[in-house]
Amino acid sequence: MKIAGLSVVGTLIATLLYYFFEFAWYSILQSAWQAGEGVSPEDYTNQSPGWMALGAVAPLLQVIAIGLILKWSGWPSLSEAFGKIFSLSVLLGVAVGIYALAYLPQHSVSLFLIDTVHYIIGWSVTAIVLTYFRPKYIAPVTRHGHSSDENIEDIYQ
Repeated sequence: MKIAGLSVVGTLIATLLYYFFEFAWYSILQSAWQAGEGVSPEDYTNQSPGWMALGAVAPLLQVIAIGLILKWSGWPSLSEAFGKIFSLSVLLGVAVGIYALAYLPQHSVSLFLIDTVHYIIGWSVTAIVLTYFRPKYIAPVTRHGHSSDENIEDIYQ
C-alpha cells in the first residue's frame, strides 16, 4: 500500500520517528525555545489540547514532501539521498529559521539554532528511513543523475 506513491509503512515510521524526535528535542530545549519565542509555560495552560494534536500533521506533511523529492529524484542511493536532503534541509532550515530571527523582537540566535538544527536532523533521518523503504525494483540514480531506462515508469506509480 502506498501514500502519494510512497510506502505507507515507511511513511508512518518516518513520521513517528520525526514526531517523537521533535517531542524530545523541544522538551529538552523547552526553556531556551520559550525564551526565544517570548512565551512562558503559563501561556500554554489555557490552550486547547486540540492545537497540540494538530501539530502531528506537520511531521506527516514534511515526510511526504521529502519522500516526493526523493521519488522524483529517482530514488537515489542511501548516501545520495542523505546528501541531497541534508543539503536541502540546511538551506531550507536556515531560510525558515531566519524569519523568527529577523521578525521576532527577541532576535534570538538560540531559537534560530534550535529550530534550524531540528529541521536538519529530522529531515535527514526521514530521508534515511524513506530510502530504506523505497521500492526495491527501482534502479538507483547513477552518478550522472540518470536511472536506467528499465522500470523508470515504476517511479511514478
